[in-house]
Amino acid sequence: MLTLNPNVVLASATDGYLAYDMHRGRLYRLNTPAALVTELCDGTRSLAQLRDDLSNLVDDNLSASVDWLDTAIREKLIADAASTDLPNPPDAATLARSADDLQDRDLVLAAYVCQSLAAQLAPTALRQATASVRGGRARALLDLGCGTGLSGDAWRHDTECLVGVDLSPEMVARARARCVYDRLDTAEITAWLSVDRPERYDVIIACDSLIYFADLDQVVDPATRFLEPNGVIGLTVERGDTYPFQLSDSGRFTHHPKHVKEVVSASGLTLLRLKEQVLRYEYGDPVIGLVVVCQADNGRQRTW
Repeated sequence: MLTLNPNVVLASATDGYLAYDMHRGRLYRLNTPAALVTELCDGTRSLAQLRDDLSNLVDDNLSASVDWLDTAIREKLIADAASTDLPNPPDAATLARSADDLQDRDLVLAAYVCQSLAAQLAPTALRQATASVRGGRARALLDLGCGTGLSGDAWRHDTECLVGVDLSPEMVARARARCVYDRLDTAEITAWLSVDRPERYDVIIACDSLIYFADLDQVVDPATRFLEPNGVIGLTVERGDTYPFQLSDSGRFTHHPKHVKEVVSASGLTLLRLKEQVLRYEYGDPVIGLVVVCQADNGRQRTW
């Protein structure tokens, strides 16, 4: 079964993808035929199956797609998913260091590809932390402060119904373009949570969106009313040394771990995980955050 080599990182472009091979130091511009081949190499198709699927999907540019497939295999951009020689995917720190080095050498597009993937790792880290606690697919997930939809991408295959909320119409439009959400609402988070709604969620997440709130209680406490019994809330915040929180020079709030614990307890939730982790890199420096997972008591559901 064919898959993208873990050494190859992708970033969206206007007409396809930019692909950077971190091992060979090569940048590729993938047009529409090449992008299609890359998307189909998801570890579920053999070479023969991939060629058959291409012949069914592509009318005008079949030869271009097949040529790119041959090139990608020859240059080891695409590999056998069962191979024991495949490297581990790069983590955020590796990607950020690569981006800085590439930027210093004026390799701007390659730096952009690495930095773009590094920025996507916070949603992935939150998904992994939350999924490890609850297990299985989520029936319904609420993404508070969904932004452009990075968390939606991370959760789509593990969620039956995915709802996103964001204040910015522009961000909601970009999230909608990903085609991963079942519903998107344009609203401020606390205003959305203040409305009595019938829906309940077994997972609620807030990834990199609570940095704009001082006291976390104004979000976490009302969010619990939308949780199913035994439901889970996962969130990330920037870690701060000042208790309970502090407005940083960047205009974002940092939060002390003690404040997080107090808010979780006051909201009637059980803290399951509180872990320091690099959320992203800014100008080459790590942004240390807290990945938090908490759970409602089994059999209890808060009411209005």
